[in-house]
Amino acid sequence: MDKLIMNRYYRKLKYANLEIDLEFKSELTIICGDSAVGRTFIYNLLSEEPSKDKIIFINYLTPSDILEYIVLSGKIKNRLIVIDNADILLSEERVVNGIRNDNSNQYIVMMRKYDSLAKSQKNIARLIRRENRLVLYYTLLENFYLYEE
Repeated sequence: MDKLIMNRYYRKLKYANLEIDLEFKSELTIICGDSAVGRTFIYNLLSEEPSKDKIIFINYLTPSDILEYIVLSGKIKNRLIVIDNADILLSEERVVNGIRNDNSNQYIVMMRKYDSLAKSQKNIARLIRRENRLVLYYTLLENFYLYEE
């Protein structure tokens, strides 16, 4: 079941024999890592979902003025915005700041490095594959919970 409530989006998917468990825990989730870790794969799977009418998909084929309108106009609200190849697309500081300060939408951003975009370490996730399961791993949050007891 999809949820876009309280800035959390959860989706469980299946592709071939691979179980994919995605929980986006805040208004901004940055999925980072080297090439071939599965970011574009996740982007493509999400774009095939039945609920995609509530999701805006942005990639390298999206004109920059459309990206600027979506992020900066203030007219797009209560949407999940998924951005692939963000390293290429987010070159303008005002767009980066627009994403960081947008409290009306939830963003899932796929990029190699998160330098200027992350609000904090809690926004940063990596895709981890263990046997037939692919999950998002939040380094800071997972380490925090290990020591919380």
